[in-house]
Amino acid sequence: MKRRQKPSMDNEDDALLFERMREYVIDHHPNPGRVGCLDQETLKKFVFSPEELDLTDVRYLHVMKCAECTRELGKLRRIRDQQ
Repeated sequence: MKRRQKPSMDNEDDALLFERMREYVIDHHPNPGRVGCLDQETLKKFVFSPEELDLTDVRYLHVMKCAECTRELGKLRRIRDQQ
């Protein structure tokens, strides 16, 4: 049976995975026309209060296919982390 890694290592692995996913989306899914993008208020909720969103709703998968939304989420996360 495989031993579970320490939580700190899991967090590092998660951070690395999400960073690679973010880079992939930015590199491979440009959306300069902002087609189908979520509004600013929804993007803020994604970062500051995700519990207010029904993340099973397929429209939120847009962020995985949109470089512009992914960049905006990154900016909002930096703001959140500085607060």
